[in-house]
Amino acid sequence: ELIEEYFQRYTLRFEGRDPSVDKVQQLVSSRGAPKKTMRALNTVTGQFEWIDPAQVEYAILSHTWDLSGEQEYNSVRDLQLSAESTIFQNPALSFKVMQACAIARRDGFRYIWIDSCCIDKSSSSELSESINSMFDWYRRGAICYAFLADVPNRAHSDALSRFEGSRWFKRGWTLQELIAPRSLVFLSADWEVFGTKTTLIATVAKVTGVEEGVLRHQKALSSVPVVVRMSWAANRETTRVEDKAYSLFGIFGIHLNTLYGEGENAFLRLEKEILIAIPDQTMFAWGSDTAIPSSRLLQYPAYHRPTVTLYEGVGPRPRSLVALSPNNFAKSKDIHPISHQRWDAFGLSQIPIPNFTSSPYGIRAKLPLLPISTFFGSTPFDQSLSPNTSWYLLLLACTRSGQVLARVCFAQKSQNPLHPKLLQRGYIVLSHPEEQRVEEGLDMVTLNPTQLSLWRKDLLVETVYMPFFMNSSDAPIPPSVPRPSASSLGNVAIRIIEEKWCRVALSEAQGYSPELLAIKSRATKDQTSAASTTYSLLLPRRDLAIRVDFVFDYQKDSTGLPGYSLRVTASTFPPNAPESVDLISESNGQAVTRWYEESGIPDITLRTHTGGGVTLIQHLAEVPPMEEDLDAHWFKLRVEIIENVRVRMSVQEELEPEDLDWFAEFWDLVLREYMEAQYLTRIEWFTEFWDYISREFTDCEDFVH
Repeated sequence: ELIEEYFQRYTLRFEGRDPSVDKVQQLVSSRGAPKKTMRALNTVTGQFEWIDPAQVEYAILSHTWDLSGEQEYNSVRDLQLSAESTIFQNPALSFKVMQACAIARRDGFRYIWIDSCCIDKSSSSELSESINSMFDWYRRGAICYAFLADVPNRAHSDALSRFEGSRWFKRGWTLQELIAPRSLVFLSADWEVFGTKTTLIATVAKVTGVEEGVLRHQKALSSVPVVVRMSWAANRETTRVEDKAYSLFGIFGIHLNTLYGEGENAFLRLEKEILIAIPDQTMFAWGSDTAIPSSRLLQYPAYHRPTVTLYEGVGPRPRSLVALSPNNFAKSKDIHPISHQRWDAFGLSQIPIPNFTSSPYGIRAKLPLLPISTFFGSTPFDQSLSPNTSWYLLLLACTRSGQVLARVCFAQKSQNPLHPKLLQRGYIVLSHPEEQRVEEGLDMVTLNPTQLSLWRKDLLVETVYMPFFMNSSDAPIPPSVPRPSASSLGNVAIRIIEEKWCRVALSEAQGYSPELLAIKSRATKDQTSAASTTYSLLLPRRDLAIRVDFVFDYQKDSTGLPGYSLRVTASTFPPNAPESVDLISESNGQAVTRWYEESGIPDITLRTHTGGGVTLIQHLAEVPPMEEDLDAHWFKLRVEIIENVRVRMSVQEELEPEDLDWFAEFWDLVLREYMEAQYLTRIEWFTEFWDYISREFTDCEDFVH
């Protein structure tokens, strides 16, 4: 510990000036000290400290850099060395750093990480390590504050539209800073809470294109196709061209050295590593919005048939099969990978599972190729501009609207079978002489699975090399604090406190006045002398009141060990109404068996008196005991509310006979339109509708009759 303390002080004043610093650091690590890999700012002392992000709770800031520049590491360090008390009293400290620390300190966080001042960018090795660790740091942070410098607070009439158009949603680095954190609070230009990622989930998903399941960590990022993840980054801006690639390392779970100055090579290096780590062929499906259906190429009438010409290159376009920028994926969100079993279903069992490896000639893989002569059949095509090449359609294991995608490509002919087959991108050009019109080069077509089955005998499976012309990432988060099992809690008092940032967000952004009440413990019926503890969270607002009850029951599990179980019940009421009289909606008491794990408490959706709905997102996490009661188990409670939710009618809610008049009218209309009810079973929309009705109203005898 003495060496650790000496090392902290020594590096603050002499970092990088004496080789003995490295010796001290090496000595510390050799003695089994915790691995401290993140330089964070202490929100109380204003000093830099090295922390282990896996063990220490911290806040983290996401922001867009000011066009005039940001206060960086060396500047803040100079203030620390010159300050007699704390840097927070020094007017030279930037307002952004000061406010970020104040917000984190208010919410109970001792440490905060700010990229602009916590990375020594004069050290290329530290910068590279930080970039490779950044996604994980944002993922592990207890809270992420996203400061939106161009968004006013909620009091402004155009606040929401300004939020949707914020520069923060257009920058490259903020994509991972949006996806990685589990808890994210948006701060307006005056540092007031605007909302959270959860409460604004629909708006954020619409603006960014990232689906809600990914934003809420309900869907693993690794399960999203490569092409879709790339589409999220399309048209986002970065100051340095290399950052278009570096900002995506965490999105794909890739780790590479950063080499500022390599330009567009950075993105090509990233694509190569993605192919090796994630053999997802949607990577090659960029620009597929211009893919031409094979039927259009093959079914022209003879008198109107265009001239088909094969070109190795059209204008300045590169010949690589991979994209040069995330922008090329802008219109590729609806691409879906297909499993290897689907090839078997198409009668193409000879296609192997691809394995992409690196070689001096490019990425090597065994892939299916359809000779272009087979594709065109009797349709004539002109290859006079590239006589020494063999032309193919590279079949990709992905579909768009149910059609298999294929890239137009070519390889130079060789008399030596040992020469590698270098596959490059080519183009089909359609000329219409009678119309004096030429369609631009088409480099992708869509194929009907039936057509593929007919061509399976002509399909080639060959080892090819795809040159990368250098011209131009669930694992769950290891908990920072050990989570006990229910049986390990024992007969110990339960204490719950609110997350401060969450309380502020509910109040400032949504108008609720949270109040957490502890109801006195009561003895249980099994005479174990234990107690059941209830905490009630009241969330009143001028137009609505919500109550959530958390009931901890002391009991023995199947093994005979004591422990606590948790039941959660939520209710909604009109504002200032007696609960027993004016109950609007109440959830069933949900027995939560794994509430102490990262999985958290199931979401609860309730109706409001206006006919709308709210969804409660809740989470409990154990924290170290506090001095008020060192023997108790302490938990932090996080509650976020998604509003304007569409609520389905519960089957438990009875329907009056007059509520079904609409169906009688609907059925009369159906009979008039289709005459024979048997025909309805062949109408897809009606089948889906009837399934829905059956699910929703199975307990309603009037409806069935």
